[in-house]
Amino acid sequence: MTYEILEYNQDENIDETYNHDVNHPIFYNMTMLKNYIKRTGVYGKVFEYDDTEWAEYHNADDNDYSVEIPEPMGEYITSELVE
Repeated sequence: MTYEILEYNQDENIDETYNHDVNHPIFYNMTMLKNYIKRTGVYGKVFEYDDTEWAEYHNADDNDYSVEIPEPMGEYITSELVE
């Protein structure tokens, strides 16, 4: 699985406060993801993707519009993963 974190402002509604100015860290296993969350205290949504779909999308040419954005297989809140 591939995991992507979208960071949000913790004191506001998570569905409305996506921070577009930050990186979107990518992780390829849950252990690394949880360690990063614990170490940084990042708050946001984590999307889980199928590795094959993720690779196909991110390896596609920028002008190849036939490759669709993959649908997340799972969605989590960072704080739920490290409780």
